[in-house]
Amino acid sequence: DLIASTAGRAFWILDDLGSIQQYVDASSVKIISPKPSYKFGGGNGLPEEKYSAGQNAPEGVILDYFLPASLDSEMVKLIISDESGNVIRTYTNKKDESYSKYPGGPSPVPIIPVAKGHNRFLWDYRVDQVSPDVKGVYVWGTYNGYAVKPGKYKAKLETSNGSAETEITLLSNPHIKATDAEWDEQQRILKTIVANIIEIHKTVNEVRGVKKQLQNQVDVLKEKLSAEKVLDEAKTLLKKIEGWESNIVESRIQNGQDVINWPSKINSEFFNIKGLADSPDPRITQGIKTRLSDLQNEWNTQKKNLEALRKSISDYNLLYKTQQLDALIL
Repeated sequence: DLIASTAGRAFWILDDLGSIQQYVDASSVKIISPKPSYKFGGGNGLPEEKYSAGQNAPEGVILDYFLPASLDSEMVKLIISDESGNVIRTYTNKKDESYSKYPGGPSPVPIIPVAKGHNRFLWDYRVDQVSPDVKGVYVWGTYNGYAVKPGKYKAKLETSNGSAETEITLLSNPHIKATDAEWDEQQRILKTIVANIIEIHKTVNEVRGVKKQLQNQVDVLKEKLSAEKVLDEAKTLLKKIEGWESNIVESRIQNGQDVINWPSKINSEFFNIKGLADSPDPRITQGIKTRLSDLQNEWNTQKKNLEALRKSISDYNLLYKTQQLDALIL
């Protein structure tokens, strides 16, 4: 650190000289080794905006790196891996063109700067964002990945001009007294919660794909008298699908006030306990464990109900074939 003071009342602190001490000419890719960082909880992002008041230090590790040229036209990756070499977070310099914003949905994934010379980026100690989402469904929570435990990590910058990597040391808040076993339990529970959310959203998206096909068939067949039997079955199946989905996600919620009008469903309940478990203090309460068990049982029940729905879909497909309907109907 560098502390500079005047003879008067002011002093300034530059809290990390690493980028100056390890500076290299920009003829090669170089990532600066950061000083050990503390997982303290709270904080903001990089202090890029001007504030009229003081700002807390950013929660995360600041990564400084040098590039020999601007690399906007190519793919650059910043890969974070754990001590075992497992990739836990991947950033790039390219925007996700498929991203669309809607209330209660995920935030855009941050992109890394790739200007010639010095660049700076903040890894917020979190794993990759929860994906996929269910389009248009408001979630009272966050799709952010959960924060990792203290330990050793690695940051690797990959470019067409070469790569560079550095080790990251993440320290625990010295005021939080937790054992390694408690940190491990928190990470295990957070992984379980996220795995359930991913499975739920993938399943809902698959079922919505079937619903979309069915709705298209209803729209096409409603004027065709010879398809009346299939049309009736399609409408019945649509009601079954909508009934099942209504137990998993709440599509009527459009903003933060609507959550008091309709009860949250299973996916939002998982997001809720994810937020509770993702704490700077890793000691998981018995209440969270009990609620997680309850939600997993609820989801297992809905998966059994889905099997009956799959049987109905199979029966509908068989009926459609027996009616010898054209694939394309004018």
